[in-house]
Amino acid sequence: MRKGWPIGPGFKPSITLNPHVLSPSDLTALFAADPTVRAIVAALEDRRRVVARGSAGSAAHLLAGSIAAGTRRPVILVAAHLDEADEATDELISCGIGAICFPALEALPGESAAALDLFAERLGVLRRLVGGLPASPPTVLVAPIQALMQSVPPASMLDSLSRSIGVGTNHNLSDLVRWLESSSYARVDAIEEPGDFAVRGGILDVFPPGGTALPVRIDFFGDTAEKITEIDLETMGSDRALTGVDLIAANPASVQSEAGVQFLGLLPAGTIGVISELAEVIEQARGYYERASDGRGIFGPPAVLAALQKHTHAVAEMNRFSAGTAAADLHVAL
Repeated sequence: MRKGWPIGPGFKPSITLNPHVLSPSDLTALFAADPTVRAIVAALEDRRRVVARGSAGSAAHLLAGSIAAGTRRPVILVAAHLDEADEATDELISCGIGAICFPALEALPGESAAALDLFAERLGVLRRLVGGLPASPPTVLVAPIQALMQSVPPASMLDSLSRSIGVGTNHNLSDLVRWLESSSYARVDAIEEPGDFAVRGGILDVFPPGGTALPVRIDFFGDTAEKITEIDLETMGSDRALTGVDLIAANPASVQSEAGVQFLGLLPAGTIGVISELAEVIEQARGYYERASDGRGIFGPPAVLAALQKHTHAVAEMNRFSAGTAAADLHVAL
Protein backbone atom coordinates (compact mmCIF):
# COMPACT_ATOMS: atom_id res chain seq x y z
CA MET A 1 0.00 0.00 0.00
CA ARG A 2 1.29 3.42 -0.85
CA LYS A 3 1.71 5.85 2.04
CA GLY A 4 1.37 8.90 -0.16
CA TRP A 5 0.42 9.58 -3.76
CA PRO A 6 1.50 12.49 -5.96
CA ILE A 7 -1.27 14.57 -7.48
CA GLY A 8 -1.35 14.86 -11.25
CA PRO A 9 -0.14 18.25 -12.50
CA GLY A 10 -3.41 19.02 -14.30
CA PHE A 11 -5.68 18.52 -11.31
CA LYS A 12 -6.58 21.64 -9.33
CA PRO A 13 -8.62 20.62 -6.28
CA SER A 14 -11.03 22.99 -4.59
CA ILE A 15 -9.98 21.60 -1.19
CA THR A 16 -6.73 22.87 0.34
CA LEU A 17 -4.51 19.93 1.26
CA ASN A 18 -0.81 19.17 1.10
CA PRO A 19 -0.02 19.96 -2.58
CA HIS A 20 2.72 17.36 -2.86
CA VAL A 21 1.80 14.17 -0.99
CA LEU A 22 -1.59 13.01 0.27
CA SER A 23 -2.74 9.93 2.11
CA PRO A 24 -5.26 7.64 0.36
CA SER A 25 -8.08 8.79 2.63
CA ASP A 26 -7.24 12.45 1.91
CA LEU A 27 -7.34 11.78 -1.83
CA THR A 28 -10.69 10.05 -1.55
CA ALA A 29 -12.16 13.06 0.25
CA LEU A 30 -10.49 15.45 -2.21
CA PHE A 31 -11.98 13.83 -5.28
CA ALA A 32 -15.43 13.24 -3.82
CA ALA A 33 -15.83 16.91 -2.82
CA ASP A 34 -14.41 18.51 -5.95
CA PRO A 35 -17.07 20.40 -7.99
CA THR A 36 -15.77 19.01 -11.27
CA VAL A 37 -16.12 15.45 -10.01
CA ARG A 38 -19.62 16.22 -8.78
CA ALA A 39 -20.51 17.53 -12.24
CA ILE A 40 -19.16 14.34 -13.82
CA VAL A 41 -21.19 12.19 -11.43
CA ALA A 42 -24.37 14.16 -12.15
CA ALA A 43 -23.88 13.91 -15.93
CA LEU A 44 -23.30 10.16 -15.79
CA GLU A 45 -26.36 9.69 -13.63
CA ASP A 46 -28.31 11.47 -16.40
CA ARG A 47 -26.83 9.01 -18.95
CA ARG A 48 -24.65 11.62 -20.63
CA ARG A 49 -21.27 10.66 -22.12
CA VAL A 50 -18.43 12.51 -20.43
CA VAL A 51 -14.89 13.24 -21.59
CA ALA A 52 -12.47 14.56 -18.96
CA ARG A 53 -9.08 15.91 -20.03
CA GLY A 54 -6.12 16.49 -17.75
CA SER A 55 -6.18 13.15 -15.95
CA ALA A 56 -2.73 12.16 -14.65
CA GLY A 57 -1.20 9.72 -12.22
CA SER A 58 -3.86 7.94 -10.21
CA ALA A 59 -6.60 10.43 -11.10
CA ALA A 60 -8.57 8.09 -13.40
CA HIS A 61 -8.55 5.33 -10.79
CA LEU A 62 -9.75 7.62 -8.02
CA LEU A 63 -12.34 9.22 -10.28
CA ALA A 64 -13.74 5.75 -10.95
CA GLY A 65 -14.02 5.20 -7.21
CA SER A 66 -15.65 8.60 -6.73
CA ILE A 67 -18.14 7.85 -9.52
CA ALA A 68 -19.07 4.54 -7.88
CA ALA A 69 -19.57 6.27 -4.53
CA GLY A 70 -21.42 9.24 -6.02
CA THR A 71 -23.82 7.28 -8.22
CA ARG A 72 -24.11 4.25 -5.91
CA ARG A 73 -23.64 2.14 -9.01
CA PRO A 74 -21.00 -0.45 -9.93
CA VAL A 75 -18.27 0.87 -12.22
CA ILE A 76 -16.10 -0.93 -14.74
CA LEU A 77 -12.73 0.76 -15.24
CA VAL A 78 -11.03 -0.15 -18.54
CA ALA A 79 -7.22 0.10 -18.60
CA ALA A 80 -4.81 -0.18 -21.52
CA HIS A 81 -2.22 -2.35 -19.76
CA LEU A 82 -2.28 -5.40 -17.50
CA ASP A 83 -0.02 -3.85 -14.87
CA GLU A 84 -2.11 -0.68 -14.80
CA ALA A 85 -5.19 -2.75 -13.95
CA ASP A 86 -3.36 -4.41 -11.06
CA GLU A 87 -2.11 -1.06 -9.74
CA ALA A 88 -5.55 0.53 -10.03
CA THR A 89 -7.11 -2.32 -8.06
CA ASP A 90 -4.52 -2.01 -5.28
CA GLU A 91 -4.95 1.77 -5.10
CA LEU A 92 -8.73 1.59 -4.90
CA ILE A 93 -8.63 -1.07 -2.18
CA SER A 94 -6.13 0.99 -0.19
CA CYS A 95 -8.67 3.85 -0.28
CA GLY A 96 -11.35 1.62 1.17
CA ILE A 97 -13.15 1.26 -2.16
CA GLY A 98 -14.39 -2.20 -3.11
CA ALA A 99 -12.42 -3.23 -6.21
CA ILE A 100 -12.13 -6.47 -8.16
CA CYS A 101 -9.61 -7.08 -10.95
CA PHE A 102 -10.80 -9.10 -13.93
CA PRO A 103 -7.51 -10.41 -15.33
CA ALA A 104 -6.55 -11.23 -18.88
CA LEU A 105 -5.36 -14.67 -19.87
CA GLU A 106 -1.74 -13.95 -20.68
CA ALA A 107 -1.54 -16.50 -23.49
CA LEU A 108 -2.97 -15.47 -26.84
CA PRO A 109 -5.77 -17.70 -28.13
CA GLY A 110 -4.32 -20.39 -30.38
CA GLU A 111 -0.77 -20.07 -29.00
CA SER A 112 -0.41 -21.89 -25.68
CA ALA A 113 -2.31 -22.94 -22.59
CA ALA A 114 -3.56 -20.09 -20.44
CA ALA A 115 -2.33 -19.84 -16.88
CA LEU A 116 -4.80 -21.81 -14.80
CA ASP A 117 -4.58 -19.45 -11.85
CA LEU A 118 -5.74 -16.58 -14.10
CA PHE A 119 -8.45 -18.79 -15.52
CA ALA A 120 -9.60 -19.51 -11.96
CA GLU A 121 -9.60 -15.79 -11.12
CA ARG A 122 -11.74 -15.02 -14.15
CA LEU A 123 -14.22 -17.74 -13.22
CA GLY A 124 -14.32 -16.37 -9.68
CA VAL A 125 -15.24 -12.91 -10.96
CA LEU A 126 -17.90 -14.37 -13.23
CA ARG A 127 -19.44 -16.25 -10.32
CA ARG A 128 -19.57 -13.05 -8.28
CA LEU A 129 -21.28 -11.23 -11.14
CA VAL A 130 -23.83 -13.99 -11.66
CA GLY A 131 -24.42 -14.23 -7.90
CA GLY A 132 -24.87 -10.47 -7.62
CA LEU A 133 -22.43 -7.79 -6.47
CA PRO A 134 -23.13 -6.11 -3.11
CA ALA A 135 -25.17 -2.94 -3.45
CA SER A 136 -23.20 -1.22 -0.69
CA PRO A 137 -20.49 -0.31 -1.00
CA PRO A 138 -20.59 -0.18 -4.81
CA THR A 139 -17.88 -2.16 -6.58
CA VAL A 140 -15.31 -1.02 -9.12
CA LEU A 141 -14.45 -3.77 -11.60
CA VAL A 142 -11.03 -3.13 -13.12
CA ALA A 143 -10.12 -4.80 -16.41
CA PRO A 144 -7.35 -4.41 -18.98
CA ILE A 145 -8.80 -4.14 -22.46
CA GLN A 146 -7.29 -7.54 -23.36
CA ALA A 147 -9.41 -9.20 -20.67
CA LEU A 148 -12.57 -7.74 -22.17
CA MET A 149 -11.60 -8.92 -25.64
CA GLN A 150 -11.27 -12.52 -24.44
CA SER A 151 -14.50 -14.48 -24.39
CA VAL A 152 -15.93 -15.94 -21.22
CA PRO A 153 -18.15 -18.98 -20.78
CA PRO A 154 -21.87 -18.21 -20.57
CA ALA A 155 -23.41 -18.32 -17.12
CA SER A 156 -25.03 -21.66 -17.96
CA MET A 157 -21.56 -23.25 -18.30
CA LEU A 158 -20.06 -22.11 -15.01
CA ASP A 159 -21.14 -25.20 -13.08
CA SER A 160 -19.48 -27.43 -15.67
CA LEU A 161 -16.19 -25.52 -15.37
CA SER A 162 -15.90 -25.31 -11.59
CA ARG A 163 -17.10 -26.79 -8.35
CA SER A 164 -17.33 -24.95 -5.03
CA ILE A 165 -17.26 -27.27 -2.02
CA GLY A 166 -17.80 -25.94 1.49
CA VAL A 167 -17.85 -27.68 4.83
CA GLY A 168 -21.38 -28.96 5.44
CA THR A 169 -22.47 -28.86 1.79
CA ASN A 170 -23.79 -31.93 -0.01
CA HIS A 171 -22.10 -33.43 -3.06
CA ASN A 172 -22.42 -36.93 -4.46
CA LEU A 173 -18.86 -38.25 -4.38
CA SER A 174 -19.32 -40.48 -7.44
CA ASP A 175 -20.65 -37.53 -9.45
CA LEU A 176 -17.73 -35.38 -8.26
CA VAL A 177 -15.24 -38.05 -9.36
CA ARG A 178 -16.85 -38.21 -12.80
CA TRP A 179 -16.64 -34.41 -13.07
CA LEU A 180 -12.94 -34.47 -12.14
CA GLU A 181 -12.23 -37.11 -14.78
CA SER A 182 -14.20 -35.24 -17.46
CA SER A 183 -12.35 -32.02 -16.51
CA SER A 184 -8.92 -33.53 -17.32
CA TYR A 185 -7.86 -34.36 -13.75
CA ALA A 186 -5.71 -37.51 -13.43
CA ARG A 187 -6.77 -40.24 -10.98
CA VAL A 188 -3.72 -41.52 -9.08
CA ASP A 189 -2.94 -43.53 -5.95
CA ALA A 190 -1.44 -40.51 -4.17
CA ILE A 191 -1.56 -36.90 -5.36
CA GLU A 192 1.75 -35.26 -6.23
CA GLU A 193 1.11 -32.61 -8.89
CA PRO A 194 -1.57 -30.07 -9.79
CA GLY A 195 -4.39 -31.82 -11.60
CA ASP A 196 -4.11 -35.06 -9.58
CA PHE A 197 -6.84 -36.60 -7.43
CA ALA A 198 -7.15 -39.78 -5.36
CA VAL A 199 -10.09 -41.49 -3.68
CA ARG A 200 -10.00 -43.80 -0.66
CA GLY A 201 -13.42 -44.70 0.65
CA GLY A 202 -15.13 -41.45 1.60
CA ILE A 203 -11.93 -39.39 1.42
CA LEU A 204 -11.08 -37.31 -1.65
CA ASP A 205 -7.58 -35.86 -2.05
CA VAL A 206 -7.33 -33.32 -4.85
CA PHE A 207 -4.62 -30.94 -6.04
CA PRO A 208 -6.38 -28.16 -8.00
CA PRO A 209 -4.43 -26.69 -10.92
CA GLY A 210 -3.22 -23.11 -10.83
CA GLY A 211 -0.16 -21.45 -9.36
CA THR A 212 -1.85 -20.47 -6.07
CA ALA A 213 -3.92 -23.60 -5.48
CA LEU A 214 -3.22 -25.90 -2.54
CA PRO A 215 -3.72 -29.67 -2.26
CA VAL A 216 -6.70 -30.50 -0.07
CA ARG A 217 -8.41 -33.45 1.57
CA ILE A 218 -12.19 -33.60 1.68
CA ASP A 219 -13.73 -36.03 4.17
CA PHE A 220 -17.24 -37.09 3.23
CA PHE A 221 -19.85 -38.51 5.58
CA GLY A 222 -22.35 -39.86 3.13
CA ASP A 223 -22.83 -37.00 0.64
CA THR A 224 -21.83 -34.30 3.12
CA ALA A 225 -18.39 -32.68 3.03
CA GLU A 226 -17.75 -33.05 6.77
CA LYS A 227 -14.19 -31.69 6.87
CA ILE A 228 -11.81 -29.98 4.44
CA THR A 229 -8.11 -29.69 5.26
CA GLU A 230 -4.89 -28.68 3.53
CA ILE A 231 -2.48 -31.53 2.76
CA ASP A 232 1.26 -31.54 3.43
CA LEU A 233 2.55 -33.47 0.40
CA GLU A 234 5.76 -34.52 2.16
CA THR A 235 3.98 -36.27 5.03
CA MET A 236 0.49 -36.54 3.49
CA GLY A 237 -0.78 -35.20 6.79
CA SER A 238 -3.73 -32.82 6.94
CA ASP A 239 -4.08 -30.53 9.91
CA ARG A 240 -4.98 -26.99 8.72
CA ALA A 241 -8.75 -26.77 8.49
CA LEU A 242 -10.36 -24.93 5.58
CA THR A 243 -13.92 -23.69 5.22
CA GLY A 244 -14.12 -24.56 1.54
CA VAL A 245 -12.31 -25.08 -1.74
CA ASP A 246 -12.95 -24.07 -5.35
CA LEU A 247 -12.07 -26.64 -7.98
CA ILE A 248 -11.67 -25.56 -11.59
CA ALA A 249 -11.47 -27.59 -14.77
CA ALA A 250 -7.88 -28.63 -15.46
CA ASN A 251 -8.32 -27.71 -19.13
CA PRO A 252 -9.51 -24.13 -19.72
CA ALA A 253 -9.74 -24.50 -23.51
CA SER A 254 -13.49 -24.06 -23.37
CA VAL A 255 -13.08 -20.42 -22.37
CA GLN A 256 -11.35 -19.75 -25.71
CA SER A 257 -14.04 -21.16 -27.94
CA GLU A 258 -16.73 -19.96 -30.26
CA ALA A 259 -19.26 -20.75 -27.52
CA GLY A 260 -17.88 -17.90 -25.40
CA VAL A 261 -19.70 -14.63 -24.79
CA GLN A 262 -18.59 -11.10 -24.00
CA PHE A 263 -17.85 -10.35 -20.36
CA LEU A 264 -19.47 -6.95 -20.74
CA GLY A 265 -22.80 -8.60 -21.45
CA LEU A 266 -22.80 -10.01 -17.90
CA LEU A 267 -22.41 -6.64 -16.15
CA PRO A 268 -25.06 -5.71 -13.58
CA ALA A 269 -27.74 -3.36 -14.84
CA GLY A 270 -26.86 0.28 -14.30
CA THR A 271 -23.08 -0.16 -14.38
CA ILE A 272 -21.05 2.95 -15.28
CA GLY A 273 -18.17 2.55 -17.75
CA VAL A 274 -14.90 4.48 -17.29
CA ILE A 275 -12.11 4.32 -19.89
CA SER A 276 -8.65 5.40 -18.83
CA GLU A 277 -6.82 6.87 -21.87
CA LEU A 278 -9.05 5.89 -24.78
CA ALA A 279 -6.38 6.31 -27.48
CA GLU A 280 -3.95 4.03 -25.62
CA VAL A 281 -6.69 1.50 -24.94
CA ILE A 282 -7.51 1.33 -28.67
CA GLU A 283 -3.84 1.04 -29.64
CA GLN A 284 -3.21 -1.82 -27.22
CA ALA A 285 -6.41 -3.56 -28.26
CA ARG A 286 -5.47 -3.39 -31.95
CA GLY A 287 -2.00 -4.73 -31.23
CA TYR A 288 -3.39 -7.63 -29.23
CA TYR A 289 -5.94 -8.48 -31.90
CA GLU A 290 -3.33 -8.40 -34.67
CA ARG A 291 -1.00 -10.72 -32.74
CA ALA A 292 -3.67 -13.37 -32.20
CA SER A 293 -2.92 -16.39 -34.38
CA ASP A 294 -6.49 -17.67 -33.97
CA GLY A 295 -9.39 -15.23 -33.87
CA ARG A 296 -11.73 -17.68 -32.12
CA GLY A 297 -12.46 -16.71 -28.57
CA ILE A 298 -11.61 -13.02 -28.89
CA PHE A 299 -13.60 -9.96 -29.92
CA GLY A 300 -12.21 -7.07 -31.95
CA PRO A 301 -11.77 -3.58 -30.45
CA PRO A 302 -14.85 -2.06 -32.17
CA ALA A 303 -17.08 -4.86 -30.87
CA VAL A 304 -15.78 -4.44 -27.31
CA LEU A 305 -16.20 -0.65 -27.27
CA ALA A 306 -19.70 -1.00 -28.75
CA ALA A 307 -20.57 -3.55 -26.05
CA LEU A 308 -19.28 -1.20 -23.35
CA GLN A 309 -21.64 1.50 -24.61
CA LYS A 310 -24.55 -0.94 -24.93
CA HIS A 311 -24.27 -2.67 -21.58
CA THR A 312 -23.57 0.32 -19.33
CA HIS A 313 -25.73 3.13 -17.97
CA ALA A 314 -23.24 5.73 -19.25
CA VAL A 315 -19.57 6.01 -20.23
CA ALA A 316 -16.83 8.44 -19.20
CA GLU A 317 -13.40 8.87 -20.77
CA MET A 318 -10.47 10.00 -18.63
CA ASN A 319 -7.60 11.26 -20.81
CA ARG A 320 -4.45 13.17 -20.04
CA PHE A 321 -4.12 15.10 -23.30
CA SER A 322 -6.65 13.80 -25.84
CA ALA A 323 -9.92 15.68 -26.32
CA GLY A 324 -11.59 12.26 -26.65
CA THR A 325 -14.84 11.48 -28.38
CA ALA A 326 -16.19 14.50 -30.23
CA ALA A 327 -19.76 13.38 -29.71
CA ALA A 328 -19.50 13.56 -25.93
CA ASP A 329 -22.31 15.34 -24.09
CA LEU A 330 -19.97 16.94 -21.58
CA HIS A 331 -16.30 17.95 -21.90
CA VAL A 332 -14.53 18.91 -18.68
CA ALA A 333 -10.97 19.85 -17.76
CA LEU A 334 -9.56 18.36 -14.58
